[in-house]
Amino acid sequence: GQTVDDKCFGIHSDKDTTAVRPTDLFDLASLTNTTATLLAVMKLYDGGKLKLTDKVSQYLPFLRSTNKKNIPIKDLLLHESGLPPYIRFYLEVID
Repeated sequence: GQTVDDKCFGIHSDKDTTAVRPTDLFDLASLTNTTATLLAVMKLYDGGKLKLTDKVSQYLPFLRSTNKKNIPIKDLLLHESGLPPYIRFYLEVID
């Protein structure tokens, strides 16, 4: 691809007033939740294929033998499952 426009605006956060630069990295994991995961889950819900009260381990068998087996799908979607808010996978690929 070809870069069409390369501009930055604003600061990182209220606590970090560093100006945003083109080389800055941002974690977009939560964006995926609203643009893909939520839509897919609600499509399954509308089709009667799952209930929001179903346990996530019903669909992810590897969780059945863990302390996460009783987390309902609804709690995952609402970020109320008790899981860490994010895992910094990107740190493994940055020099």
